[in-house]
Amino acid sequence: MNKMLLLFLAFLIYADCFGQRYKTVDIIKKSDSLIISVVGEEVFNNHFQIDTSTQINPVQNTYDKESDIKHISLSSKTQKHFKFIAIGYIFYIKKCEEPFVKTRIILDQNLNTKYPVDTSFIPGFILQGKESNFLQVDKVLNIAEPRFKKQGKKIENRIYYDPSKKNYVWKITNVLVEMVGGKSVEVLNLDPISGDTITYYEGLQAELH
Repeated sequence: MNKMLLLFLAFLIYADCFGQRYKTVDIIKKSDSLIISVVGEEVFNNHFQIDTSTQINPVQNTYDKESDIKHISLSSKTQKHFKFIAIGYIFYIKKCEEPFVKTRIILDQNLNTKYPVDTSFIPGFILQGKESNFLQVDKVLNIAEPRFKKQGKKIENRIYYDPSKKNYVWKITNVLVEMVGGKSVEVLNLDPISGDTITYYEGLQAELH
């Protein structure tokens, strides 16, 4: 029994020492190079950065567990024993400002990509090296205000990416009434280039904490 146990322990030590093991920096370099091969070095350097957050969408986390996808640990110098490994990135139109999109590269145990590099969230003007053709906030507010049906207390605005429609959206909110836990609002979602109304609705909006 002792002999069998020793053999088993020796096998585990051997597997750990000589099994699959990659330096974190090399995995990231490979992942970076895949994105650069598609979008170019300038776009990558100006608009992408590694996602250092540890929060993962619960739905994605469940999918990853079922698909045996491990998330890269940026605090570890090496990564080992994975079937697939995910390297997260944040794409910014302008770094550290909204809008931003979270994306990732998934590599297999041989550091080959599991899926093609997704560029659907990159506006055409960035890929073409041109100036932004998105409407600026002052122009958007001038377009939106006459379209509201009620007099509000204040106007809020943000631009975000809608992954379901693969499009950026200017969201303009006319705050009608503020109350504990939320507010009554009118909301206009506008096309960021033409200013056309995508959707309009009135309702209650909960405060997120």
